[in-house]
This record gives sequence, structure tokens and C-alpha cells, in this order.
Amino acid sequence: MPEAWQSITTDTTTTKDSSWTYWTGDTIGTATSGNVWYQWNTGTSAGITTTARVTASPSQQTPEQIEANRLRAERQQQEYDRKRQEAAAADERAEQLLRAFLSPEQRKHLDEMSAFLVQSESERVYRIKRGRSRNIEELDENGKIVARLCAHPSELVPDPDTMLAQKIMLESNEDEFLRIANRTVV
Repeated sequence: MPEAWQSITTDTTTTKDSSWTYWTGDTIGTATSGNVWYQWNTGTSAGITTTARVTASPSQQTPEQIEANRLRAERQQQEYDRKRQEAAAADERAEQLLRAFLSPEQRKHLDEMSAFLVQSESERVYRIKRGRSRNIEELDENGKIVARLCAHPSELVPDPDTMLAQKIMLESNEDEFLRIANRTVV
């Protein structure tokens, strides 16, 4: 425990007012370089300093600085937009691939309920819902949920790709899927 904290926590005579004084520097909250409030807000503590990017207000910037900031913001927005477009295109391709592997009945259920049923080789029935994690439900013969399962690719991929991987694994290697999945009994 830092020495400064020990003095506050072990001193039984410390009052609320004296703790405030220690943290802020005095009774009216003036920040000085020797108190915790100042150190937290300036990034200095125990010889450790952090650097923060300080930008002058627009009225204090030169026209060159204003233009450089505008160009930087424009490039950042363009990069953000490009990544969003790539992600949307990947999601669309993944959705098409998933639908290609579903039966007409499964596609109908996906459209209507955002989920589809999968029957494994052991005759168990699973519902795979849209999503990445905790999106699989094991159903009993009456369609009642008996457990929730979670297993997904370690890489962040579009949800339809995750759902397709889950479907294929449940249909072709259910035992391995159940071995690696987190299972919560309902």
C-alpha cells in the first residue's frame, strides 16, 4: 500500500475533512503539485509522468494548424468509413454463405425468428440464434430449452460465419463441440 494511503487508512483520528484536504491540497480544493487530485489530473505520480496531447483552442491556432487538424480529421473519417464498408461487405458475404448451407426450412426460420434448428447425429436438436456467443440452445423433445451453449471461433469473424461454423460442428462432430463449449443448464 502506498505510504500516503497508509497514513489515511491507519490514522483513526483522520476525519472526512482532513482526507479531503489531503486529496485536494487544502480545504477549498486548490490543486497543488503535491496532492493526489493534481497528480491524477496531470498524469504525474511517484516520478511517473504521462504525456497528453494539448491542443490550443481554435482562436489560438495558426491557419496552418487549423488546416492540418482538418485534414487529419478528414483522413480519420475516410479510414473509419472504409473499414465500415469492408465490414458491411464481409457481413453480406458471410450471410450469403450461411444461407447457402441452410435448408429452405432453416432459411425460413432464420428470416422469421432470427434462429434456425440443427439436428445432430445423436438426434439432439439445437437452436442457433443470431450472434456470436451464448447463441446456441439445446432443446428437449418438446422444444423446451434444457441448456445454453457457447463455443465460437477465436478470431472475430462476422456472426453468420460463426453460426455456420457452429452448425457444421454440431452436425459433423457434436462430441468435440460439446467438449469445448461452455454449457449452462437451464
